[in-house]
Amino acid sequence: MSESNAAVFMVGQIKIIDPARWQQYRDQVADTLTPWGAKVIFRGKQTEVFALSNPYTDIVIIQFPNSKAASGWFHSPAYQAIIPLRESAAEVVLTSYKA
Repeated sequence: MSESNAAVFMVGQIKIIDPARWQQYRDQVADTLTPWGAKVIFRGKQTEVFALSNPYTDIVIIQFPNSKAASGWFHSPAYQAIIPLRESAAEVVLTSYKA
């Protein structure tokens, strides 16, 4: 598999500020992922910290078919339109990783 076709995983570390607004955001995210061939692999809540500290209580991992799709999703008008909602609902660190 060439590097440009390697799967990319978007990791979101999340600290929820407004649970109701966060739910509104989550309800809209799935529709923005579909056109890019992405799928949510894992959602979870922090249970214990074993080293250092982590203020982010929630996590999401989203798989994209490649880095072009991940970047396309993030910069898409559909996703950009819901970023203000995300920012008012939570502190989110988004980072992508190649498999």
